[in-house]
Amino acid sequence: MQEFKKGDRVRWDHFGKIVTGVIVAEDSDDGSFAVLLDDQTGGGWSGDQYIKDFPTLDPTKMHLWAFRRDGIELLPETGGVRAAPAGADICPPPKSEAQHRKDRPIVRGCVDYFPDALEDVQGLLQVWQGDTLKGILQGFGRAPTLALITRRDWHQLALYLLVFRQTQLAGDAEVRGSALRDLGAVLAEVANVSRVANEQHHPGAPLHWEYGKSMDHADCLARHFIKWRDVDTDGLVHADKMCWRALAGLQTSLELADADLHASRQARRERIAAGGE
Repeated sequence: MQEFKKGDRVRWDHFGKIVTGVIVAEDSDDGSFAVLLDDQTGGGWSGDQYIKDFPTLDPTKMHLWAFRRDGIELLPETGGVRAAPAGADICPPPKSEAQHRKDRPIVRGCVDYFPDALEDVQGLLQVWQGDTLKGILQGFGRAPTLALITRRDWHQLALYLLVFRQTQLAGDAEVRGSALRDLGAVLAEVANVSRVANEQHHPGAPLHWEYGKSMDHADCLARHFIKWRDVDTDGLVHADKMCWRALAGLQTSLELADADLHASRQARRERIAAGGE
């Protein structure tokens, strides 16, 4: 396995965009790296909760977390500095890019699982249209998760956790009022959670949600929230599983409130599981 250290220049595919930067810190808990981005105008995070535990980082600069599983590549040394060779294509697509997209079937593994939950979240995003994702988080105040779980407020809980994870993955952005555009990075990771679970429990079967199994969404969400920065034993980040549970809880609550909706959605889930769609 390739070793990395502070000061190394690296690049990786960050949800379809090749980013480059310098490793400036490492989180020993999960083996991730804080990377100071070369492009300070794009997405990333700066002086907020994501770097408060690392006082050596410059809070005025944009950073991202990078995990070894992201396919980090060490840029070759040139002239004593870790940089791409002169005249080379600085950002060729990494070998894992196609597989990265294949592992995240956002329609089959997220939209088809939680169609009404995503519509609900999109409606809430439209209320915030023209603001920023971090503006949404600030609107919730400090540490709202426990209160939202206690009230089983799946509408606000799903919005908060999805936006929280989106800003961690891809930085802040203007809210456009579209779930796919505003939350694309986190929804892709939710789809990856669906894929991995399907392969574990139904190897070879069409990707589908086995509704009715493991329905203790609040308890599971809380467990993943406690370890949100850690990697689980199956290689998935607890934060992504937390977001999966938030959407599952919201979808379930909507169906419990509408018997006709549940019957329609359950019939479609059964068709998908049988390979009929």
